[in-house]
Amino acid sequence: MQPTATKEGLSLWIRFIFSALVDADFLDTEKFYGKDADRITIRRPELTELSSLIDQYIDDKGKNSVAGPINAMRSRQRPLR
Repeated sequence: MQPTATKEGLSLWIRFIFSALVDADFLDTEKFYGKDADRITIRRPELTELSSLIDQYIDDKGKNSVAGPINAMRSRQRPLR
């Protein structure tokens, strides 16, 4: 089934497209006006860096968790590395 086959799927798809267009316009405008401005630009991490950060966070959370049935299921779903 296509993601846009339902009303909800189509609505979500339209929101994603609109969000991407707004972000692109904002970044383009920021780039244009930022040529003369002395602003600090925010460093945006790459996806690989974000992925390793979330993996580390989840691993640390799992190591420090109390043993129980819920955490046992979590560890089976995502084994610690």
